[in-house]
Amino acid sequence: MTRLTSCWLVLVLGLWVAGPAAAQVSDGEWRQIQANFDAAMKTDTVADKEQAVLALGRADRVEAVDLLFKVVDWKDPRTNNLLAEREKIQKQIDQIYAAAQNQGGQISQGEYDRYQNLLKEIAGVNEKLATGNTMFNAAVDALTAMRSEPPIERMISKGLTHSSWRVRAAVAQAFGEINNDAAAAKLIEMVGSDKDPKVATTAMDSLAKLRRSDAVDAIVRQLDSENWQVRIAAADSLAKIGDARAVEPLVERMQKEDGRMLEDFDAALKKLTGHTCHGNAGAWKSWFAANKDKIEEIVAAREETAEEGAEEGKTVTFYGIRTRSKRIIFIIDFSGSMTEPAQYIPQSAGTGGGAGPAGALPASPTRFDVARWELKNAVSGLDEKAKFNIIYFNDRVELLKPNGMLEASRSVKDQTYKWLDGLKAEGQTNVYDALARAFDLAGQGAVDANYKVGVDTIFFLTDGVPTTGTITDPMKILDDVAQRNMTRRIKIHVIGVGANQAQGAAGQPQNVDVAFLQKLAEDNWGEFVAR
Repeated sequence: MTRLTSCWLVLVLGLWVAGPAAAQVSDGEWRQIQANFDAAMKTDTVADKEQAVLALGRADRVEAVDLLFKVVDWKDPRTNNLLAEREKIQKQIDQIYAAAQNQGGQISQGEYDRYQNLLKEIAGVNEKLATGNTMFNAAVDALTAMRSEPPIERMISKGLTHSSWRVRAAVAQAFGEINNDAAAAKLIEMVGSDKDPKVATTAMDSLAKLRRSDAVDAIVRQLDSENWQVRIAAADSLAKIGDARAVEPLVERMQKEDGRMLEDFDAALKKLTGHTCHGNAGAWKSWFAANKDKIEEIVAAREETAEEGAEEGKTVTFYGIRTRSKRIIFIIDFSGSMTEPAQYIPQSAGTGGGAGPAGALPASPTRFDVARWELKNAVSGLDEKAKFNIIYFNDRVELLKPNGMLEASRSVKDQTYKWLDGLKAEGQTNVYDALARAFDLAGQGAVDANYKVGVDTIFFLTDGVPTTGTITDPMKILDDVAQRNMTRRIKIHVIGVGANQAQGAAGQPQNVDVAFLQKLAEDNWGEFVAR
């Protein structure tokens, strides 16, 4: 996955192998950069901290690298207090919201003003809580900007062997943009030797970006990792490197996989061979047996060939996107604009009445009606051993189950249908906090030490652009999600509701940032559909 800010820096400064090294700043300039950094770290302004960290990269000095290691491993001492403050504010918001619901959506002007102030307060708290992620992202960008030999050597000798997994991962990520043979050799070693799966995953990502064919053997061995994220990263990396030696081990490992893993292995093999068996492991085994002697030619050509093999395993469909995943979070936009008339009507949905858990749509359905119908239909199709949760967002972010995942038993499905029937579409569009909450539910923050398994697929639906929340800049949201998801490997499918309607004056569909939504799906191994 490519992080936007890193790309920008690379374009401006040039790759390590692409041109002459950038000149290190003078001692006097360095003292000024360091003084600015020290001052920024004492403020509560996240933007000032971010710019001060990025300036360390422009210094291109060993001293800057050492400071960046500390930034990467920084833990915000305010976190526990901020979490308690956020919970306190959220309870007050919930009380006002509940009172408004009981009074037909009406509250006094005083309560409304208080509600707006509380929203601003919680946004401020959330911004402070996001400081750690922002600092981590900026530090990786700064490390990526290093060009001179001394700081590069320090990154290899100290960064890739650092006691903190955060530092090792950050430096490994930076070397995905700096094609240095000594660093690549160390990354290949780390793929098999680093005890933290997040670091091994990041090392494989960087080697794949650099198309290092000398890393194939080390990456192939990770196909047998106990960690599913590592296996997915290995398959994806092998596909990007494009070496024919990867085909047979991918096919063999696929025989032991199920659920979403079949999709990822099929995608990797399709990228290598131009062929697909729709996730059918048995069909892939037969195909390889028939084509084993000409695999190198097939991979070299990568021509699209005939598809074969029926889909294997139970699938769930949401707005036309199919998945075999058994660990899904649905994130649904229930803002006020979802009450607009629906342009997309599912072909299988009747109107005016009907049976089944999803029922039938009203005669003139809204976007909200269709979203609820699609969601009920998807939940009804879940295997009883599957686990899921639903996050809905407008100004606020709410969950079907506040903590953890739900088993898709018949009784839980019935309760979910009733819960969905009680929801209303209103308010603004808080995209970032809904996505962040999903990652929290998955059990890992961008700089958390835990590597819990609970979610491997997200469906994200919206009909608008970010208008409220901790972050509203689409580019910064993409950057943050990319960092959070770099080692988790959660597949994010995106549905842009209204994205297929008449275009506005600028040539873009009205109210929907299609480029943002497409990039969100593309960067996170998902599909984008306009509905």
